[in-house]
Amino acid sequence: MTYIIPTDHIELSLEQSLDHCIKCNICTSACPVSAVTDKFPGPKYVGPQAQRFRQPRQPTPDESVDYCSGCRVCNQVCPTGVRIAELNGRARAKIVQQKGLPLRNRILGHADILGMLGSGPLAPLANTMLSLAPVRYLTEQVMGIARHAPLPAFSTYTFRSWFKRRARKQGRPSILSNRKVVYFHGCATNYYEPWVGKAAVEVLEHNGFEVILAEQNCCGLPLLSNGAFSQAHNYHQGNLRKLVPYVKQGIPVVGTSTSCTLTLKEEAPELLGLHDADVNLLAEHTYDIFEFLRIEHAHGRLRTDFKPLDRTLPYHAPVSCGRTASGDLRSMCWNWCPVCT
Repeated sequence: MTYIIPTDHIELSLEQSLDHCIKCNICTSACPVSAVTDKFPGPKYVGPQAQRFRQPRQPTPDESVDYCSGCRVCNQVCPTGVRIAELNGRARAKIVQQKGLPLRNRILGHADILGMLGSGPLAPLANTMLSLAPVRYLTEQVMGIARHAPLPAFSTYTFRSWFKRRARKQGRPSILSNRKVVYFHGCATNYYEPWVGKAAVEVLEHNGFEVILAEQNCCGLPLLSNGAFSQAHNYHQGNLRKLVPYVKQGIPVVGTSTSCTLTLKEEAPELLGLHDADVNLLAEHTYDIFEFLRIEHAHGRLRTDFKPLDRTLPYHAPVSCGRTASGDLRSMCWNWCPVCT
């Protein structure tokens, strides 16, 4: 069944958004894709500029929009608030409706299925196979994945299996508390980096929370990013059925993958035009773990008896406008933005 991109008022808001473009090219300057390939002319060109030529029931005028990575940096730096990433996402979905989903995108869009096939006891074999030069060459020819691109290594166990073994060993939750959270682990933590989930559980329990591992599925972002809106819609509806009952009990959803939590909070509702009560309820009560802990700290409830780690860790500063509510500028501001300069 073809999923029709719904709600006229959503389309109208996007049309109104693109009319705010002042052609300043800040988005193009900040775009990580246009900086490395001429095949992507930049967010301004494939977003608000090309959108004016995209008409219903007509072929798309330019397929270069498919190079957009959906990172949303363009949204962050746009001084007039044009929703460029959403325009690009909708345009890609219409290409998929017209021409179908390529094999590569069809496979990579199902991160949960890939994880189930490669993780666990088969992980050593899967990781070895994916490191062989002939296999990487064949993958490049068939699926278009560069043979030298680093691939994530499958874990020999999943986070969910570890959590369940831990619960059976303890015989009861490691902490019983009126303060509860649902942990949304996402595909990356479950199949590739379960130690991230372990650390999250330890931190949350250390702060007095009982961690609930609810049933959940992929957030759907890989499908959204590839324009497979129909399947992404099914994924989001699945998470609504599984998570909203907890939210209605006053239990927040906390995740360690910012892309997953952003999908539950913004990406899926905005791109799919979902705005009913349950969608809004889940969006309002889903938190990135650092966002959640910062709120705890603001209320004086965060335990700060931290112990030093013997590790050197890189820090990637997030890109943001830098303008605070008071109008002051933070040090990470894009100081060439016309809003402030």
